[in-house]
Amino acid sequence: MGSLSFRLSAISGALFFSACVAEHPVGIGGDAGGDDATSQTGDGGNNNGDGGGISGTGPYCEVARVFAASCNSCHFPGGNYPDLTFSGAMSGLVGGTSHMFMNRVLVQPNDPNGSLLYRKVAYTQAGDEGTGMPAAGKLPAADVAKVEAWINAGAPTTCDVAVDGGVGGRHHPIGFNDSATHGIALKEQAEDCRSCHGNNLEGATGPSCDSCHQAGWRTNCTYCHGGTDTMTGAPPRDLHGATARDQLTFRAHTEHTTVKNHAAYDCTECHVKPADVLSVNHIFDNTPGGLSEVDFQAGLSPNGSYGGGGACSSLYCHGNGRTVGSYSHDQPEPNCSGCHTGPGSTLAAYLRMSGEHARHMREGYTCVDCHGGVVDAAGAITTPDLHVNGAKDIQFNVAGFTWNNGRCAGTCHGERHNNRGW
Repeated sequence: MGSLSFRLSAISGALFFSACVAEHPVGIGGDAGGDDATSQTGDGGNNNGDGGGISGTGPYCEVARVFAASCNSCHFPGGNYPDLTFSGAMSGLVGGTSHMFMNRVLVQPNDPNGSLLYRKVAYTQAGDEGTGMPAAGKLPAADVAKVEAWINAGAPTTCDVAVDGGVGGRHHPIGFNDSATHGIALKEQAEDCRSCHGNNLEGATGPSCDSCHQAGWRTNCTYCHGGTDTMTGAPPRDLHGATARDQLTFRAHTEHTTVKNHAAYDCTECHVKPADVLSVNHIFDNTPGGLSEVDFQAGLSPNGSYGGGGACSSLYCHGNGRTVGSYSHDQPEPNCSGCHTGPGSTLAAYLRMSGEHARHMREGYTCVDCHGGVVDAAGAITTPDLHVNGAKDIQFNVAGFTWNNGRCAGTCHGERHNNRGW
């Protein structure tokens, strides 16, 4: 884009592009707060039945394919508990306990009937253990038998499968369908997904991304970038799991995208906002992986510049109303005096303001006398949309007093103004 870039390794979303297991991030695709799949019916075990691309032999491989085909549309990281994705089931299922049916062991090695998971899929659960799973109908007998065989084998959590061209000719390693894995690989451009999934990601030698992701994912910013602080997708979910503010490459996203002493700014203030996942210079571009272009041209500071390290310069939005200014994300959130001269300042400071500001402030007039639509008598911003908006918003508290093209008319503070210049 010909504009400066900054590193997203600390702020960009771990893109939730789940491969063939319909893993949806938190807050997307329905209620993610249920437990043991009793609060969300999902499709009850219709996930195209391809086993999530899991190859290999052995009891865990077999049961992982059952989970991928029939359970992962509801049971995924942040979705209904327990997580039945390949890596989630491997780490948290055996010996774990139910969140809803207290003290019921999910999987007890060598004891299918003592395992809540088996009782649910076999539809032999007790009367106080909710419904069988999947809720839309019992698994085929062969799949139930695979779950039983796995538990009888001691519930191992290993799957003997090679990676990248190994057993089954698979391209990606086992577990790559975990959104936190292949999402990062996509964003960091480890390889160009289009070579297999098609130029429009609608499928070629590999499946269409639409076959796994929920409808609307291509234009839903939070589907990939998440909603860590706000549902704008800014700040994007960190690529490597960092959440501490001081670990983020740009720490002030939330202050810009929420109402403060200004309106909530759109992404267009600092970026070219993509229309969908395939927009030019969005995911597939010529910049190194993990970089997001900064471009101020469509915002309030078209001549702004990003210098890296969270620092911007030549900004209207951080100027004093007359000249542009600079700001860094490690500075405190500015107050009135942090950008322009505020109430209670010195005469020298007032003299740096435009026109007759100094005279009026020296005589005891305050911001509300001329900017009543923006601030109140205490100087607090009452209408954020009219502050730091690129316009001079004048509203007098004196009836009949007007302002037009830099000139005032009417009587105010005991003086007659006859188109007096500001």
